[in-house]
Formats: sequence, structure tokens, C-alpha cells
Amino acid sequence: MTENLPVSWEEQMKADAKAQVSAERPALAFMSLKSGVMAIGDEPVPGNEILAIVVAAVAENTWYKDRYDPNVRANPACYALGEGKAEDLLPFDESAEKQHTDCKTCPKFEWGSDPNGGRGKACKERRRLALLAPDGGAEMVILSIPPTSLKNWGNHVSRVVATTGMSTAGVLTRIKVVPSAKNQFEVKFEMVDKVPEHMMPAVMSKRAEAIAAMTTPYPELEEEAAPAKKRKF
Repeated sequence: MTENLPVSWEEQMKADAKAQVSAERPALAFMSLKSGVMAIGDEPVPGNEILAIVVAAVAENTWYKDRYDPNVRANPACYALGEGKAEDLLPFDESAEKQHTDCKTCPKFEWGSDPNGGRGKACKERRRLALLAPDGGAEMVILSIPPTSLKNWGNHVSRVVATTGMSTAGVLTRIKVVPSAKNQFEVKFEMVDKVPEHMMPAVMSKRAEAIAAMTTPYPELEEEAAPAKKRKF
């Protein structure tokens, strides 16, 4: 009898691969933008710009209980990560101090809730991008776009879709950090060219890994991460 057997081993393999990626939650290195300087690990990025393929992007909402101190390592007390719109996310159960049942109706996600004053939100909205080298080699890295550069990212996505009909995974993007009189620095994006068609299967095969890595809960601070390998873009 074959009624209970999978339709094909290929379909079963795809299902197993999806389940494994979700369970293992692979970790990727983060690119830092501290003080407006691009760096991977302790290695500054030459020219403060890179050419990369943005394989995937997720929303990131973070609320810190204490005022930001660049000399103190701290996880957000409440946070949410996921695909889709930032307002549709739910706080992770791993959050130390969940502030609400959902982000959309959370008082700290409202405009004007920033305790430092102004129109900003107490809970900061960012985007995490998974970056792959132009040749598809090396490991992916994660870049977190600050709230002040979200408009630049949104405009870039719109231009890519309007011009090519594809997502950002289908193009080479120049990402650079430039000084800003208003916000110290900002991140800018420029579409350079389409990704060669023969590379697209390999690029798209990275998407599940990228999403899983970017939605992994924040690690315990007591556990020091292994030094990041040098990567070349």
C-alpha cells in the first residue's frame, strides 16, 4: 500500500528543510553602524559602503527600559521581529518585560510616546536586512536600519519594484552611510544592476535561512558570541 507515503521525496525534502531551518534558527553576524561607521565585527567596511544583494528584510520593534548608553550592552526589554508590517507584529515571549499583547495597540508604539520628547515612538521601528555578497559567496550578514533611514529603504524598495518588477533579492544594491546634520548619519540605497539570472536560484535558496536568522530571539548577554569571520564584499 502506498496511500500514506509522501507524494515524492522532493516534496518531503522541502518540508523537512523548512522545518529544520525553523528549528535550528541559524545565527548570522551583524553589521554595526555605531557612530556612523560601517563595520563587520571589528573590521571597518572600506569607504563606508558596500555592494550587496538584499536577500530578505524583516521588521524589528524594540523598546529599551533604560536610556541608551553606547558603553553598556543591553537587550531591549520588549521586542518583536517578523515579516510584514511593523504594526502587525506581536512581542516575543522571550522579552524580559512584554509591554502589551500586540504592537499595533501598544501605547509605547504610538507617535509622540518617546520619553525624550518629540513626535517619535518609545518603541523604535527598524528593518533588518540580510545581505549577501554580489557573487553569492561568503556568509550573509544582518544590517539593522535605524528609524531615521526607514524612508530611504522604503523608497528604494519602491524604485526596485517599479523598475524591475522584482524584490530587492533580484538586484545589486549599493548601501552607504553618509553624514547627516539632523541625525548624525543616514543609510542610503542605490540600485546598481540586476542579479545575473543564473545566480537567482542560489540567492532565493538563502531566503528561508535569512528569515530564520533575522527572527531569532536576542541571545543572553552572558553568552559571548564567537568572533565573526572576516567577510569580503
